[in-house]
Amino acid sequence: MPSNKKPEKDTITIDAAYPEFQLSKALQNNLSNPSQSSGQKVARWEKILASMYSGELNIGSRTPVSNTPAWVTLEVATGGFATGNFLAGAPLTENEIAFAKKLSLPINTETRAALNSYFLSEEGVKLLNQHISEGRFSISVPEEGALAIVAWLLEHGDVSGAKSILAEILPFFSELKFYPNLSGQFTASNGFVFLQPVRSAIEKLNKVEANKRITAQEEAIRIWIPLYDQLVGLLIETVESELPSVRVDDAGKPVRDHLGHYDLKGGFPGKTFPAGWTERATSLSGRHEQMASQHILGSRRLKAGSAHARMLAFLRQCIDSPTTLHERDRGYVRLHLARYIAKRGAPGEEKQLVSRLRQSQQCRPEKYHEIAKILVQRLLPLPQDKGLECVRRAIAPIASDESTHNAPAGSLIPRYLAKKVERTQIATIYQLIQQGYITSADTIANVLPQLSANIRASCFDDSGLKNIYSSIYQAFRQRRSLLLINLQNQVQLTELPWISNVEKYRNTKPRNQELAITILSDIVILALVNFPYSTLPNKLLQEIRSLADQAKLKVPIVDEIAADIFMGEFTQKYANACEYAAELLQDTLYARYYNVDYSSFLKNTLFGGRSMTAKNFSNLCSKRAGAPGKGWSVASNAVVIEQQQILTTQNLAVLFQALGLKTKLGENLSLMVKDCFKWVCRRQQLKMDSNHAGLNIMKKSAYAWRQMIFFLTQLPPEEHHDHVSWMQSHLSEQAPEFRVRFAPVMTGLQLAVNGQRLQKTDSETIQFLGWAVGKHPLMSTYIP
Repeated sequence: MPSNKKPEKDTITIDAAYPEFQLSKALQNNLSNPSQSSGQKVARWEKILASMYSGELNIGSRTPVSNTPAWVTLEVATGGFATGNFLAGAPLTENEIAFAKKLSLPINTETRAALNSYFLSEEGVKLLNQHISEGRFSISVPEEGALAIVAWLLEHGDVSGAKSILAEILPFFSELKFYPNLSGQFTASNGFVFLQPVRSAIEKLNKVEANKRITAQEEAIRIWIPLYDQLVGLLIETVESELPSVRVDDAGKPVRDHLGHYDLKGGFPGKTFPAGWTERATSLSGRHEQMASQHILGSRRLKAGSAHARMLAFLRQCIDSPTTLHERDRGYVRLHLARYIAKRGAPGEEKQLVSRLRQSQQCRPEKYHEIAKILVQRLLPLPQDKGLECVRRAIAPIASDESTHNAPAGSLIPRYLAKKVERTQIATIYQLIQQGYITSADTIANVLPQLSANIRASCFDDSGLKNIYSSIYQAFRQRRSLLLINLQNQVQLTELPWISNVEKYRNTKPRNQELAITILSDIVILALVNFPYSTLPNKLLQEIRSLADQAKLKVPIVDEIAADIFMGEFTQKYANACEYAAELLQDTLYARYYNVDYSSFLKNTLFGGRSMTAKNFSNLCSKRAGAPGKGWSVASNAVVIEQQQILTTQNLAVLFQALGLKTKLGENLSLMVKDCFKWVCRRQQLKMDSNHAGLNIMKKSAYAWRQMIFFLTQLPPEEHHDHVSWMQSHLSEQAPEFRVRFAPVMTGLQLAVNGQRLQKTDSETIQFLGWAVGKHPLMSTYIP
């Protein structure tokens, strides 16, 4: 995103290359798959670019929108680009409009300000306190909790705290919603989690549309084929003498002679017209017109030149002017009547009826979009911002009182739709992993705020304050991170004025700390055991920090830094994390494999007897990455960042020491080593269609390999050779090309296990890294 020249630290800015690329992708997608969501994505990126060009957005800043404080929740697009929209400034909802009408407030541009003001009245404050004390409310964005906190402070006599909050939020009363969604149902958490609230399931079900191909098939079978059969029957009535027939082969297909002609027998149509025929034919012609106007998908059968269209045109000419029928048209219709009878029999015959019955059975009666509507009706009366304790009821077979023609009673809910509802299931994180709903550490990060919010809120004695604080916390954790430069930090929860003014009401009960440590340990173990090949994602690290803070653990948890905005410097916590790693890993397999002299860090000999500083650490990473090349590039930044991850172990050493994970993981460590190796083998053999995809796979594979080396190091040294032998055996079962390409990596590991340090990478020994400036040694035959 920065320019290709190495930027000056004080003048770096974010250019428009990335949003331009995203706009291009969005435009292409909207052209090939036009929809409301794809159109909205185009509009979002167009607005971002226009605002960047005009200077309205300062991308890279904590406050990218001018005259807007950092606590305002912004709409953030992919990559951390703010759009300039305020999430709490969305249009009035139906519930807000209904409440405003109940208060006799006019519905106009000032309605939101009027509603905000109402909740400062004596009546409004009382209503808010009643709902928050009973837990009958929900919050979607953090701003919606501001006036609830004000109401609580006023009830408890803290007028000064309430005024402090109002001083911050009053300028935004006309734009932002500062009150919660009030409900009549209790929605307090029971300690379990859910992947999505009921509201999200309804939104996804409402997007289920009718499948055009299935609808067209049903129209054909239900409408157009019966009309065609009636058309054939009426034309057969106009045949004089014997019905048309054609010679067929053993398979029932019409046979042509050596000149390409069919062997036809029988009379011609349009020769005789029984009594009442014209009236019945006129009625059938009218039904064709009516159905064509009502059922567009199937009306393509009447496209000019189609057999159905030509037969219908012949029928209409028989009605209007039978004496002008052309012999060529008679011959065409005669051939089609003969082929129809040969294939199915004449209309009304047993062969024809059986054929049509078989076709109708092939058309699935249930319609996904109609079943989706039934599911929505089941979910609408339920609390919208929580999960479901009993999903089975919501996805039970269709009952008789809710059935439709296309969703008959007793129909099972298709898995495609049931899965959308099942994601609302309330369960433990472990259960959701076992059931396959949580498939990555990122997903754990999405649900973890539901647990950590309750722990943080438990520090308040008042139940109402606990309820509102927990809800604000969960909403805050849904904020998307901004793209930041110059070592700026993301907005913190305590920067919200309504949160900072209640921090003084916290207690410091030891039980809360113990609970935080227990949950923190359990969550880290769940993530590492089930997804050992993945580094802990930044979103999960946010919750780990929060739990560690609650547990009074002062540990340096470090984020993964994006290479395209890296400024060449690390903060002090990275240096501190390196010292944790040094204590755990000096003179170990990990240190030998990555050639790290951790003992010199502990003895302070490397830094003249002083502790490692941020500058020392940054210089060390740059030195280990090699002399920087000319100019700036993502790759040159990435190799430095990877050295930081190697030296710090990207949080593994810190967490293993702070939580005693080596003992707690026990035999799982061996399984984690093997899972990492199998994952690397699978990923390295994926066929990629671009260099970018190949580089991404290489990076993730190397990170998984690093985690594997760390886990292997935690096992007794005498077990290292056994695990390498298992790896060699597993590798022997892989494709020959991969075995040859990966052999130098295995040689490097074997040398480290044998007690040698890996000094360099060559054709026979490779220290597996994810990034390289220039060609990656493992990609020479990997990407064409």
